[in-house]
Amino acid sequence: MNGPGARSGGRRGDRRDKDQDSGFCFDLSCLPNRKEDIPPKNSNQLSPSSEPVEDIEKASVNAIFRMALAIQAEGKLDEACKLYEQIVVLDRDHLDSWYNLGHIREEQQNSKEAVRCLKEALRINPDDKESHLLMAYAMESLEDIQGAVTHYKEATRIDPTCTNAHYNLANAYHDMNMLDESASEYRKVLEIEPENVDCYFNLGVVLQDAGQLGEALASYEAASRLNPALEDATTAANGIKAFMAESASEPSVP
Repeated sequence: MNGPGARSGGRRGDRRDKDQDSGFCFDLSCLPNRKEDIPPKNSNQLSPSSEPVEDIEKASVNAIFRMALAIQAEGKLDEACKLYEQIVVLDRDHLDSWYNLGHIREEQQNSKEAVRCLKEALRINPDDKESHLLMAYAMESLEDIQGAVTHYKEATRIDPTCTNAHYNLANAYHDMNMLDESASEYRKVLEIEPENVDCYFNLGVVLQDAGQLGEALASYEAASRLNPALEDATTAANGIKAFMAESASEPSVP
């Protein structure tokens, strides 16, 4: 007997995806550029000539960082990178400059350079969630799925409510045919976002692949209830129902 009807659209991406085929999140807009708390100038500040050397360097770093952020906001990414690179020469432990460098390089599709910069950010703070997420995107761009999984897992360790990391981790596990792990991550997303239509649909795909047709049907039907216009979910649910009805009508083999 043939199995239930083939899925018409495969796994669905959601608002986090640019690459519908891979299912991974590449939308860097969900990771805003980091901005450190820089105090505003005031008339009581000392002139540079009267400041200790270390204070002069700090003031210089702060000024360059403000300039880099402004230039980056204007879309002048190469110019912003030059300024961030100046900062990390002055202060190798300037986390936000390393992060913003990595962010720009990944946006420019220079993932190898993004990884180099983000390694520095994570050297400074191994528990920086955004750096782990961006590192995962860069590694997936380099087709290092296992590396991406490692950093998505770190992001969920740091912030168990990070649905972005759970969702993309679920997609990665599915691509690796780790179906139980994939289903578990989708369910974690749904605990936080109980009306995530695409997550219900993707969970249905994983459960169907695992042969858990009853649970897959429930997931597809949940997606259909939340979005009645989602034809993929309706088609998948009807295919499972037809298969289950056909199976029930067949005589048992003695």
